[in-house]
Amino acid sequence: MLRPNKPLSLTILLLPALLAGCASKPPKPSFDDRMRTVTQQDGKACVRQSDIRGFGSSRDSITIEGRRKKYYVATLLYDCPNLGTAFTIGFADRFNEICGGRGNLIAVGDSTCRIKGLYEFDDRTAAFLAIEAVEKLMER
Repeated sequence: MLRPNKPLSLTILLLPALLAGCASKPPKPSFDDRMRTVTQQDGKACVRQSDIRGFGSSRDSITIEGRRKKYYVATLLYDCPNLGTAFTIGFADRFNEICGGRGNLIAVGDSTCRIKGLYEFDDRTAAFLAIEAVEKLMER
């Protein structure tokens, strides 16, 4: 007659509880996810490279000043550590247009970063208010 192995039986009984304790928290929404929520945009705006007059950057996003008083916020697919200190960046696209959701690349020094979303605003103030709202949500 087979006798149950007590340590093995106990492990099998406790396995669901152990696994539940190891379950990780769901990942926090990304900067881009929060920007979509705050702006109610899909992140697929476009800007012509010739319309870009200036930019500002952080590790999470790039603000782009366009012609006709438009402002854009580009979110990044992954963290781009060199971006926060960059004096120049290069936008790489063969269609002379940067769009969100297309995976356009930006060159920062000797590395590249991929754009995830691009959001359009009527002016600089609206763009920075959206960024501020997203940053407050990210702190939670």
